[in-house]
Amino acid sequence: SVDLYFTKDESQSESSSTSGDAAIRDAKEEFRSVASSIFSFWDVDYDGHVTLEDIRRVSQLDSTFCNAFFRVLDVNCDGIIDFPDLYQCLGILNENNLRNRVHLFFRFFDTEGFGSLTFSQIQASLKLRGDSIF
Repeated sequence: SVDLYFTKDESQSESSSTSGDAAIRDAKEEFRSVASSIFSFWDVDYDGHVTLEDIRRVSQLDSTFCNAFFRVLDVNCDGIIDFPDLYQCLGILNENNLRNRVHLFFRFFDTEGFGSLTFSQIQASLKLRGDSIF
């Protein structure tokens, strides 16, 4: 589990540990609430997990983009997104750790799942976003 968005230094730098702890708890609870709302929106059949088909049903995204998006969110690669998967990904996007963010984006571009990227994979992913490298 990832301790999301907050580092030990940030929590210890509060002048009053009681008010600082309360602020951190409140922020974490708000983050959890937002993640829960997103998860509930995607879990269209209320079975406690989100499938690729659920993502496709609630989004207007291109099929290839949905596949890449799902691959990134399925942290443990078990074919479903459960709440901890989503919570961890959102936390990585919020934390100040470039290495973890790059890893998520790498998984998005690695459409074949081989652990390496080809120029055509990067080019195809950029086209999905409407970007062009030429």
